[in-house]
Amino acid sequence: MHDQELARTTLVTGRVTDMISSALLQVHLRSAGTPAMVPLLRDVACDVTLVEIKQNNARDLVGRVIQVMEGREWRLQSFDRANLVYARELAPSVPVALLMSDLAGATAAIAGGWPAYMDHGLLDEAVVARLRNGGLAVGAWTVNSEQALRRIAPFRPDVIISDVPQLIRDWLADELPGGRW
Repeated sequence: MHDQELARTTLVTGRVTDMISSALLQVHLRSAGTPAMVPLLRDVACDVTLVEIKQNNARDLVGRVIQVMEGREWRLQSFDRANLVYARELAPSVPVALLMSDLAGATAAIAGGWPAYMDHGLLDEAVVARLRNGGLAVGAWTVNSEQALRRIAPFRPDVIISDVPQLIRDWLADELPGGRW
């Protein structure tokens, strides 16, 4: 689950942490297509390329996620630096990224050598130059409009996270030869 609250993505209300896992598995997702239940990571792992660990200092959870995702191409991201350290300790080959909701995270990303994925509103020439000069990849989240995409395009982020990936795909195909930066 992405959100702490269930109402935006499911047909029930309440906090995810207030539910036991067996009850959560009975919850219906909001979707435009066929009704679906909340899945377990192990059941959708083949379709997942990015896993966010929201819980802070979650070594055991990081380890369980790494086990479930073993043998797949994926990346772990978190706002919590400890989780990235755990991932590097447990599985050094797993790519990680530090999520940033403010510019103070740039210093931590550079110190840790972690790619920095930030709220797209934070992207500007100075922060991108600082991160790239530190040898880091830069990502932007959550880019859900053409207006936001046009604003960040000059910064050439390495990763664009969106709730509407088809928008990104179509824009890249229309605006860039071969759909690549």
